[in-house]
Amino acid sequence: MYNHQLSGTSGLEERTLNLHKRLTRETLVHKPVTPGGDLHLTIDSTLQYYVEKALFKGLKNNAAKSASAILIHARTGEILALSTMPSFNPNARRGFNAELIRNRVFTDVYEPGSVIKPFSMAAVLTANVIDKDAIIQIAPGFLKINGYTIRDVGRDHQLDLAGIIRRSSNVGMSKVAIPTGGAVISRLLTDLGFGNNTAIYFPGESIGTVPVKRVWSDIATASLSYGYSLSVNLAQLAQAYTVFANDGDLISLSLIKGKSQPPRNVISPEVANTVLDMMIQAVDGPGAGGKRAAIKGYVIAGKSGTSRKASSGGYKSNKYRAMFVGIAPANAPEFIMAVVVDEPTAHGYFGGAIAAPIFKEVLEDVLRIRNIPGHESEVFPAVHVSLEPEPSDSA
Repeated sequence: MYNHQLSGTSGLEERTLNLHKRLTRETLVHKPVTPGGDLHLTIDSTLQYYVEKALFKGLKNNAAKSASAILIHARTGEILALSTMPSFNPNARRGFNAELIRNRVFTDVYEPGSVIKPFSMAAVLTANVIDKDAIIQIAPGFLKINGYTIRDVGRDHQLDLAGIIRRSSNVGMSKVAIPTGGAVISRLLTDLGFGNNTAIYFPGESIGTVPVKRVWSDIATASLSYGYSLSVNLAQLAQAYTVFANDGDLISLSLIKGKSQPPRNVISPEVANTVLDMMIQAVDGPGAGGKRAAIKGYVIAGKSGTSRKASSGGYKSNKYRAMFVGIAPANAPEFIMAVVVDEPTAHGYFGGAIAAPIFKEVLEDVLRIRNIPGHESEVFPAVHVSLEPEPSDSA
């Protein structure tokens, strides 16, 4: 992509001369040499190593089809590491599998599931049609809308707005999204960059889709609010989460040093910080779905997601994507990491059980290497990780 900048021009030139009506080709004509330009990537090779190591381990331990991750600087949007597994050896040409050269962080799009819920909640809070202190009835754990049934695995009787994010309640999210309106949520998702290229314009990037409708049915609004009926790539997710680390400002991704763009305000600082607090509870609060992302001594914010894979005949009954997006440390954001594991089969499929531990393993090393000071949470004590199932993020 940047070959023109790196190449420069040679001091040798070939030209054709017309001598006495005879064409003669002359070579080795010297001209001024222009050296190739420098290109400084934002990638940190040390952090890249830790991401690749954890991702490969997660792929193998979960017997998954593939796994991808992107680590960015929360304040600048600089991509510090990104990887897709299984990978390939560019020196091994025999038996080369073209499937493996796809950079899935940019090329693959999918329905994100519950990692979209923080944005839906931001739309709800911005619209201000639901009291921020409202208590939402969740029992009996399912909700029928337009002939469809939305279910929660968690057995919650009622939840406040923070509890909806902490427990990843599809029922609760639907109940607050419907009065807000699908158009409001769709517009916010578009403003956050979903359905558009990232600023990198990476070769082969798939931009995904955000539904736009003249009339939004209740079921269309509900499904959008918990991460279905739209498609995103992993880079877009990491970029969108920068609003929660920067008082509502969206920071564009960059892969080349000095190519960053100015921030753009998308949501208010009050809403951004309120949702950030909710995501802290989603990692470190009682019954949190993302508790396996908790790092002792640090305040971590994040959201897990689990989505069923679609096919031409509908959703597959036993194939899932497990996701987690996290911010560390949440009290002074430095890093955002997004992880997706495709078709895990060995130890379940929930995002909090499969993708969150990959986030934790990487960020424990990153925070140590970058010498980021820790801070024990004053709200929630360190969580003891148990093996009980997390709430379902699947519709």
